[in-house]
Amino acid sequence: MDILTKKEVAALLRVSERSIDLWRERDGLPTVKIGQVCRFYREAVLRWFEQFQQKREVK
Repeated sequence: MDILTKKEVAALLRVSERSIDLWRERDGLPTVKIGQVCRFYREAVLRWFEQFQQKREVK
């Protein structure tokens, strides 16, 4: 199970780090709190992103 930083998630999804922040705050991008920092499980991010894209296509 890969644990990623915000920078790594942004690179994986080819978006800005600001987009990651917005999606986390407003759209429920799943995070894991490790100490005082947020990290992301790679598999959870990819599943979430696939669902997020499908919702955007429907609108």
